[in-house]
Amino acid sequence: MLVPKTLLLFFFLLIVFVSGSSTSPLNDKTEEETSKNPIVIIPGCMGSKLEAKLTDHKKKHWWCSSNKDWFLLWINVELFVPELIECAGDYMQLEWDGKAIQYQKGIDYRLVPGLEGIQYLQPTLWFVEKYFHKMIEEFKNEGYQEGRDLFGLPYDFRMGPNNLTTWFKEVKSYIETAYNINNKKVNVITHSMGGKLFNYFMAQKEITKEWKATYVSKWIPIAPAWGGAFETIEELIWGMNFGDILVKKTEYRPFERSFPMSYYLLPIENVDWSEPIIVTPQKNYMATLPDYLEMMNALDLPQSSKDLATTQWEQMNVIDPPMVPTYILYGTGVDTNCQVEYSDYLGSDNYKIKTCSGDGTVSDVTVVALCEDWKDDHFVSCEGFKDREHVSIVEDDDIINRVNSLVKQD
Repeated sequence: MLVPKTLLLFFFLLIVFVSGSSTSPLNDKTEEETSKNPIVIIPGCMGSKLEAKLTDHKKKHWWCSSNKDWFLLWINVELFVPELIECAGDYMQLEWDGKAIQYQKGIDYRLVPGLEGIQYLQPTLWFVEKYFHKMIEEFKNEGYQEGRDLFGLPYDFRMGPNNLTTWFKEVKSYIETAYNINNKKVNVITHSMGGKLFNYFMAQKEITKEWKATYVSKWIPIAPAWGGAFETIEELIWGMNFGDILVKKTEYRPFERSFPMSYYLLPIENVDWSEPIIVTPQKNYMATLPDYLEMMNALDLPQSSKDLATTQWEQMNVIDPPMVPTYILYGTGVDTNCQVEYSDYLGSDNYKIKTCSGDGTVSDVTVVALCEDWKDDHFVSCEGFKDREHVSIVEDDDIINRVNSLVKQD
């Protein structure tokens, strides 16, 4: 799950959010052609700013809001505190009607567009949680300009690919627009879940071999979550509170279970998750749909969880070679949760977590697995960076320097 560890610091700061103005990232700029290949950046899960608006929403408690003009929802740490966590969770939660995912009645959402939506996750008076800011500033120092040859594509990270059809059309449009403005192929940079989504996009029938050859120069996936992440197992069982020591994990769990993303990023067996995900005296659970459904039954998860897992399964297993030059940069050597072992039964308090090598979120074995699978179909390179963690890797100087050198290549 892409949430900075420094998030917990916010909960000790009594601050007022200072919002910045944003402009449309895709405009009618027609500046003269540059010598640089344009860049499109796609962030990872929970790496996009999300705003909400409440209109006669049936609030959960008297202290929550029913009506409120557009406000920052993710990530607004003033909402993720004990008194307001149930309000924040209510605003974040999605609904499953048995056939499709729905917004709750009385809640509208919008993304902070462009680079503004992915540079910072929470700017405040005294602290700024940076995300892609440092890399973006490096590109700007090289002469890149937003709307001309530098674009950011945030998305509603709660969704899976079958809920993002409109956004996929925008991805195609942005890449084509960046090419048309500059008359040069586009470099695509992704992080985490953004890489898995872009891989899914590149596997669609309308994204032909000819389209790829025309518009895409190279793809640079950073810390890609090809095979999912064990953290989604933690979400479903206990909830993930991202280091917030003031709020219990179980307070986060209900709205996390409502996200298609929480199932789209489940570990999948065919990307080298060959060991059991969950070990119990009664059964070992593998990274397969039947075992996940059995796990959910054992945990007494709602039917919506089983439905969401089933609807995401086909999409999460799309791992086709993208057929463009691909440079994979990933972190390694950081203890990463990979398995939970129960001494008595699934769901009890008697368990231990087994770790493996990775970036703290994604196992490096699952990253390298696709290098081997893809290398016979097109050029692919895997470069591991020791002791780089999943989120901070995009702010790491060595990673930024390597990315900068790659985008300069024709």
